[in-house]
Amino acid sequence: MSSESRLLRPFRIDGRLEGAFRSTEFSYGDRRCTAGEHVLIEDRTFGMRQPVLEWSSEEHFEDFKRDLALGAVGMGIHESRLCLAVTARSGYLKHCERVFFQPLDDLDGLDRKVPLDKAPDGSRRHVFCAESHGAVVDAYLALRRPINPAPLRPSRMAAWFAHASFRVECEGEPDLFRPQPLDDEHRQRLRLAQETVRFLELDPTSLTLPLAEGDVPTFWVDEQLLTDVDRQGRSPVAQHFQRHLAFDFVVGVILEFARNADHDEVASYEDIRDSLIGRVARLLAGTRADDSQRDAMLKLCREDPGRAVALAEHAVGLRSAALKSLEQ
Repeated sequence: MSSESRLLRPFRIDGRLEGAFRSTEFSYGDRRCTAGEHVLIEDRTFGMRQPVLEWSSEEHFEDFKRDLALGAVGMGIHESRLCLAVTARSGYLKHCERVFFQPLDDLDGLDRKVPLDKAPDGSRRHVFCAESHGAVVDAYLALRRPINPAPLRPSRMAAWFAHASFRVECEGEPDLFRPQPLDDEHRQRLRLAQETVRFLELDPTSLTLPLAEGDVPTFWVDEQLLTDVDRQGRSPVAQHFQRHLAFDFVVGVILEFARNADHDEVASYEDIRDSLIGRVARLLAGTRADDSQRDAMLKLCREDPGRAVALAEHAVGLRSAALKSLEQ
């Protein structure tokens, strides 16, 4: 006996409506997918990328709208009873919200590409702020009002005629660091001034050792600032500060590596891939880089740390976060 599960819908749907989303695409920044597929975000930029739904190609957009109108007529349903609706949900946040709505009797006002990230007040929707846990976007052609029941035809409000689902998955590396609260006791032990915000406690001999064998550096951050950032975690200002912390940590590792590197003994990325500086080289090279490009980043950290530091700003998305923080 087969155990395969299937969705059984006792309806007869006009083919022009049922296949409405066959060419619909979803993009999340520069990553794209079609219905039933997913995009993978590997560089912790989930909270910075723009989600956009593209109903069809530019060449076929008029056909897309015409099929919707003719399909409604074919099923004996007035266009005003139908709508295009898009929801976005996050299992991690236990949150789902409607991010787009358009009645079918206003197809002339339908844009071919629909940005989904902005809430009515202009802020980024919460479902796209989970940073590293992904989301699911669902597009529906559905009834916006109930209609008279008829055999094999949906009639209840929100019953759908076509559905397409798109997933955003995150596969970020484990955190390079976890900031530790810098309180008065640790500030005194480390001989730090009262206005010091952060301090990297790092053993330079551990930079090229596998993280499991070497000492993990401690990144001290002012206790009050950490508390405030945690409380305002979704705000653009807090996200900018978090990315700046990541940048400061990476800068500390790069400069310490350059200061202590033995230029006569050149290690390859393959030799130190599991070390802290290996992970920094991987971050600078980007998720699609190969080992030769990571070797080049390791060389840059060793021979031109100033340029490596500048590249680190790009790697952690510092500019985008700074601009968003200034929009408030």
